[in-house]
Amino acid sequence: MRKSIVISTVSLRITICIFICLYLFSGAQAQQTGLSNERFKEWKDMIHKNNIYVSTFMGYGSFSMYGMRRLQKDLVTSSGLNAIINSDFPSFLTYGISISEQFDQSRFGFDLESMSTGARSSIADYSGQYTSDFICSGLKLGVFIEKNFKFKINGCNDLSFGYRLEAGGIGSEVNQQSQIIIYNLDQGTQKDILNLVSIAPFFEPTIYANWQILHKTTLQLSTGYMLDIPPVIRFGYYSSSAEYQIGWAGYRIKLGLVKQF
Repeated sequence: MRKSIVISTVSLRITICIFICLYLFSGAQAQQTGLSNERFKEWKDMIHKNNIYVSTFMGYGSFSMYGMRRLQKDLVTSSGLNAIINSDFPSFLTYGISISEQFDQSRFGFDLESMSTGARSSIADYSGQYTSDFICSGLKLGVFIEKNFKFKINGCNDLSFGYRLEAGGIGSEVNQQSQIIIYNLDQGTQKDILNLVSIAPFFEPTIYANWQILHKTTLQLSTGYMLDIPPVIRFGYYSSSAEYQIGWAGYRIKLGLVKQF
């Protein structure tokens, strides 16, 4: 009899412990579900408050490329051929996209932009031809803050002005290819001389003008100057001590379409 009472007491304690564990687990699960629902509600409210901006833009930029211009001339000189520089890293188009969120009177976001330029040196006569091509591409990833100025133009409520400060890094890739073709011969000579990838920091201040063309849609025109700290590359095909820089610094003009969600 006493043994059965002890077993019943133990069973009761085990049952109580199981119910307590189930209660605590259900409470924790409900609390976790509540937190998830609360975060989802915050995200939904943020979207509904129209604080998200997405922009796509196309621009035109100049690129310093002083080191690459020097490398191009050194290669022509070292080749022993009196080649003519046909293209010398000219200004070219840029493309990009950005996304930002508004906090108080400022917008914070990320920007991704693609840039490219190149150069060519060549010479040809009755016996053959020589070409040396550079193709430089850069991918710029940065974070920025932008804010509208307080002043307005009377009678132009849809027009506003502001500034942007952006900083980040640029990933660069440089491909250089030389080719010699001798006529009346089946065999030509082609050499890949340079293929390098580098990363460098940048800083870009910009001023812009916004013109609201549709509901929650703005046309943005901006201009600025990008500063960078170009990486130094060591090129030893003709000289073991030659150093050159890959620089993207220069003026920028951009036209973008900003959509507010």
